[in-house]
Amino acid sequence: MAPIRSPREALARLKNLGMEVEALRQSQKQQTKVSTTHARELKLLRSEVNQLLGQVEHLVSALAAETHARELVKSEVERNAASKASVARLEQAVRRLEHPVSEVPNGVVAVSTEPDDEAMPPRLYLAMEDELRGDPVDISQRQRPYVERFAELLPSGARIADLGCGRGEFVQALSAAGLTPIAVDTNTDAIEEIRQSGIEAINQRADRFLREQPDDSLHGISAFHLIEHIPTDAMVRLFEESFRALRSGGVFVLETPNPENIRVGAHTFWLDPTHLKPVPPLLIDTLLRASGFEIVDSLRLSAYPDFERLLAEHSGSELWEQAVRSLYGPQDFGIVAAKPRQ
Repeated sequence: MAPIRSPREALARLKNLGMEVEALRQSQKQQTKVSTTHARELKLLRSEVNQLLGQVEHLVSALAAETHARELVKSEVERNAASKASVARLEQAVRRLEHPVSEVPNGVVAVSTEPDDEAMPPRLYLAMEDELRGDPVDISQRQRPYVERFAELLPSGARIADLGCGRGEFVQALSAAGLTPIAVDTNTDAIEEIRQSGIEAINQRADRFLREQPDDSLHGISAFHLIEHIPTDAMVRLFEESFRALRSGGVFVLETPNPENIRVGAHTFWLDPTHLKPVPPLLIDTLLRASGFEIVDSLRLSAYPDFERLLAEHSGSELWEQAVRSLYGPQDFGIVAAKPRQ
């Protein structure tokens, strides 16, 4: 600090110092006021933050509650949907119990009487038959033994209903033999083609057709490759209804893939997606007898081409014969039954 040289200079300096002190005091006062304002603002901010935190916590809780509620609703909806599906299945089962017999596209009997949305279209099924079943002329030749049995056991002009007639090979053969066939099938395309040939053809389920027939009204009934499409209880009802509808001495003929042939039971049987299960010959025989029929004849037909040659290679060997029959033997089993004469 510079030395004071006069009283005037001292007074001036004092005055300046006083002014500086006052300025400092005013500045401190202003800072104190600002600090107080800042503290008040900070307190308000803290209060707002706390309020916001409370609101956030409330929103989080509400969101958790809403999520839980949504999960409960979703679970309830799923349970209701499952319950509805279960009820639908139960209702369908009840309908099946109330109306146990119906048909699939080729005219065979099935479990449900309700229309099957997944059923194979008629034209597609006919195309599949053309590819897998074989040429109609060949089929007619294979069915010749059954035509002969009908002709031997029944009078000329006898009315014979062919259930699940398919392409109509058998009804054509019956007509050519002087018998009166009735073609029954739900395949509209097949029925229309048969009608064009002049043969009576009915577009109807086999079970309904049988139920509508009076007692003792038909001379004969045939069912080729039909029973493998139906459960056992429906097959029993089919046999019983056929027995009722047949006249005294009436003839019932059926044919089905022969599961005694391992290649049939394990492979070729399943080429038809509408097949349900193979039916063993002994079971067919037993159920027909239980339904009141007498067994006239049983046939095992359509062996593989090498069957006879292979059998002869080791004649006298029982094991060899069993192996050949199981692999190359008849692919079809047929049975001819009759209603006893009264």
